[in-house]
Amino acid sequence: MQTNLKLQVDSILAFVTVAEEGSFSAAARKLKKSQPSISVTVQNLESDLGYNLFDRVKNKPVLTHKGKELFQASKSLIEQYQALITTADTLVRYDNKRLVIGIDPLVCCENCQSVLYSLSDRFSDLEIEVLQQPSSMLADSLDQGIINIAFGFLQPEFASKFDHIEVSQIKCAWAATPEYFSQSRQSHHTLILHNTLADLRPYSHSRYRVWKFDRFNSIIELCLQAKGLTYLPEHYLSHHFNSGRLVRVSQNEPQSVKHLMTSIFWSHNIPLTKEAAWLLGEFRKMRNH
Repeated sequence: MQTNLKLQVDSILAFVTVAEEGSFSAAARKLKKSQPSISVTVQNLESDLGYNLFDRVKNKPVLTHKGKELFQASKSLIEQYQALITTADTLVRYDNKRLVIGIDPLVCCENCQSVLYSLSDRFSDLEIEVLQQPSSMLADSLDQGIINIAFGFLQPEFASKFDHIEVSQIKCAWAATPEYFSQSRQSHHTLILHNTLADLRPYSHSRYRVWKFDRFNSIIELCLQAKGLTYLPEHYLSHHFNSGRLVRVSQNEPQSVKHLMTSIFWSHNIPLTKEAAWLLGEFRKMRNH
């Protein structure tokens, strides 16, 4: 019985990757190493253990009985190890004097800007960086440690991945020029939508022609030219409603939700600094207004 057995994490990682990928060459590509180095690493591990992990008689490496048992025991270790590496890498880039906030452009209203100004006033020595991206990209940036905290729409598939709270509802409206419907003789109306809202809001492809844009000024400009009707947060439309250049669409309105729930979300792995925690509290207050 071996009592002084020491296993290297890199050896276990190579073994698990070969088992998951089904070949030494595929594991080498995934780990960005040469195939011979992966083979030698696994062979050395087998030598240290005193038994084979793979049956090499067949075309592909097949786990032996002992290999299957070690594989099951190793998977959770590798998952924890990879989470540790991610956390350590994020902490290297994490500066208590710098806060990177990701905000979906759709939710960047006056209340949101007011909170950011208050954050700057309260923590005068804090360097604040705001990254504006669609919510799906914010989730990726948060996962990669590029941003510290995000404000936007948290899709259901990410809800279990991040800590989060619901913050507020964004009221949206359909809008068009007063003359759009009187001038439009087409059987298929044109929807001019922001990329994010085009994904969040249900509509029937058979009834509407859809144009998607990532810039609000392009959407509103086309709408003002009576090229179609749009669906945007009201804080982007209020000025045009007040001037009469756009009107709320109440008839022939496509089926849609009237409000979108926004959330603030952050990584499970990184504790919030006092500045980020304060920001979270201020966003939380927005739910009461």
